[in-house]
Amino acid sequence: MRSREQEEAAGIYDREVDGVRSPQLIKSRYLDIRWTHDEVLPAHLLSGFQVVVYEGSDPNNTDSYLLEPRKFGPSERRWVAPLKLTLQTEVQCAVQALYTNGSQSSWRVLGGGVVADPDTVTMAVADLSNVPTGSVYARHMSASSVTSAAVATAAISFTHLLLPPTDNLVPNGYSEADAQGKSPEGDALVEEPVNAKEGRRCRKLVVPSGGGFTGLNFIGGFQSAAPGGRIKCTAGDSFYAEAWVKSSAALAQPGANLILLWEDASGAYGGQSTSTFVTLTTSYQRVKVKGTCPAGCTGVQLYFEINAANSDTGKAVYLDAVSMRKMVTFDLLVANTLQTSNYAEDGNGVPVAGAKLDNVGTAFKAAGGNVQIGSYLLDTPFFRANQALDGTSAAGRVHYRGSNNTGVRGGAPLIDRLDVQCTDYFRYTTPIVHSWLVHHFFIQPSSIDDNLDALRYLKVDYYSSVSATYRGTRYIPLPDRKYASAVEGNALNRVAISHTFQSPAALAGLWGQNLGEYVALLCEVHGVYGVSASMWFSPVYNAGVGINFAKSTASPFGGGPSGGEGGGSGGTGGTCVAPETPIALEDRREVPAASLRPGMRVLTQHEDTRRVGVFEVVAASIHRAARWRVELTDGRVLVATPNHLVYRRFAGWTELRALRPGELLEGLRPGLVRRVAPEGEGAVVKLTVHGARTYESAGLLSHNIKQPI
Repeated sequence: MRSREQEEAAGIYDREVDGVRSPQLIKSRYLDIRWTHDEVLPAHLLSGFQVVVYEGSDPNNTDSYLLEPRKFGPSERRWVAPLKLTLQTEVQCAVQALYTNGSQSSWRVLGGGVVADPDTVTMAVADLSNVPTGSVYARHMSASSVTSAAVATAAISFTHLLLPPTDNLVPNGYSEADAQGKSPEGDALVEEPVNAKEGRRCRKLVVPSGGGFTGLNFIGGFQSAAPGGRIKCTAGDSFYAEAWVKSSAALAQPGANLILLWEDASGAYGGQSTSTFVTLTTSYQRVKVKGTCPAGCTGVQLYFEINAANSDTGKAVYLDAVSMRKMVTFDLLVANTLQTSNYAEDGNGVPVAGAKLDNVGTAFKAAGGNVQIGSYLLDTPFFRANQALDGTSAAGRVHYRGSNNTGVRGGAPLIDRLDVQCTDYFRYTTPIVHSWLVHHFFIQPSSIDDNLDALRYLKVDYYSSVSATYRGTRYIPLPDRKYASAVEGNALNRVAISHTFQSPAALAGLWGQNLGEYVALLCEVHGVYGVSASMWFSPVYNAGVGINFAKSTASPFGGGPSGGEGGGSGGTGGTCVAPETPIALEDRREVPAASLRPGMRVLTQHEDTRRVGVFEVVAASIHRAARWRVELTDGRVLVATPNHLVYRRFAGWTELRALRPGELLEGLRPGLVRRVAPEGEGAVVKLTVHGARTYESAGLLSHNIKQPI
């Protein structure tokens, strides 16, 4: 049985038929949308575009949207959009130009046709039908499209296992950058939309008078305005290149070649090449070439060449969508294993070359120097310098224990390992009332069960001693934990952070005679695997700076709230918000609740762990119900059903109608309640969020409708 995660991620998975295990290829479905646009205002006013995928014929009908409008910058003309359909569906796409002066062009419907990549395994396809010819096309098919018991190794193209395997090495390979006058980006570049494979521009080679050989080097070099261009390589490196080509008219001598030219160490063409022959026609066709750098060569160029007849003089050859990539090939092996062709291990199973991924042993193995993140190559010295403590010997340690350990390891951090000190403070009473307080936070691990790996941030609530007045919340980033000693309790393993808190009030960082109104802190430690209990830290009476604060799960102020609460469990019953309520999306933009659709992703916190993450909306509907109104001291308003659940500090999930003035509500933007009152009856939106069961409404953590997922 394939899981939802497998279908969304795609890949190769193990499948069992009548007790026999075999690999199964799963492909994701998405639309590769590319567009051009004629600006109606001067180009310097263009701020970008928005694109929408919808059903029917009217892009202004928001109820027909399958994907909400996505905004792009002025230079972008492409969107790879997920479209999770289970049935054959007719779709349209439209693009609209946006301008800095607030103007918008009318929606322009994009054309397109559904095509299957020729290299793809033959499969039963759930097509996206009735998409007009033009710019919209599906590059990959249904996630359930391959269902055979086995997939032959030869049928799997490396270009589909790695999409793409490496960066395109051809400058302006798709011809869409306005690179006129630049080489090799602009060599033979013309703006002829009617002759372009896609977009508005392509490359054009005109047969010279008398015919003969003519060609173009795509990376700069022979027959280019930028001579000497080459891509460095070493013997054994493999490259894959392709181009789409056609002729303006039938050629008397239609033969052409796409060529990899191999160069020696001096940069001179050494007479060695790898080529693919193609017979040109007036329709675009794809020509591909693959080759391996021979011994003695250190560079490669990509070259296209024709040898036209005299009668072909003045005719043209067009080229577009040109790419060249260094190949990273994988072999499909028994038991769903992918490995590089150079993978090797020593006698102890330790990789010494290449990398391997399987589902029967260690999930991923890579030799030192075979893993790179950004510009940083993770080699053996890197791992040795950043070892975490796990097991009884240095050889058994890893950088993050994470959830790979047993028992309580990998769970929520232990708040007892946190210490707080005030190292400096100052308060003004004239000419303004203002204070700043400097606190140092120390996290000192004592045992491996403290769960202090993969820390994220420290959440600190500040309260002053007069009536336990709430003064603000700060989220203080915690650094990745680096281990410097084999003993957890060693001071070298301590994390130390300094933070300055400022407040428009006369506050003291210490507590003592004649020091006035002082501040105590309520803290939580957040990590990748959960959030600690909360604990109070208050200055010791008549102690000076640099002295550890007293710790307590109970408030140091009479009648104040207590720490140590574990959070709510989710509550019961349906809870809904007003349609105009702003909901936080994955990119932190806020949109009205009424505009949410299944498949959209929201930024929120998990109902139990309160771990911040991105989660998918799986249900959304509008109804009528009784409503209550909550007003916050900062002016925000939340209108929702009386049983709508919000997360109240120290109490967990609480119904809207049970809130009282002065209570603090949690969320990405916490707020204090000023007023709660009935609002009458009106429209409300029911939402269901998979995984988290929460969403952020007006910056406050809200629980979703309890509905099976």
